[in-house]
Amino acid sequence: MPSTAVQFEAFAEVKTSVYSSPMPINIKSPDAEKLIRELAELTGENITDTIQHSVRERLTREKLKKLGSLDQSWARVQRIQQRIAHMDELQ
Repeated sequence: MPSTAVQFEAFAEVKTSVYSSPMPINIKSPDAEKLIRELAELTGENITDTIQHSVRERLTREKLKKLGSLDQSWARVQRIQQRIAHMDELQ
């Protein structure tokens, strides 16, 4: 009987090979499918590229929301700079 380490390695290889390849996605919403096809037609892209670009753009927007907008970040930096300048004046 193989050792536990060998069994784990074999299991890990199977799990990796099963989940490392892309899984097909089944769109079950007629509205979502219609929107995807409409966007693909407008952009001239195929369905896969349309979904990939759309998801990438949305993901970028959501990440930026989490970080805060650039304007808000710059405003925070300026407020910190003003406080530091004011502290220097007090000394």
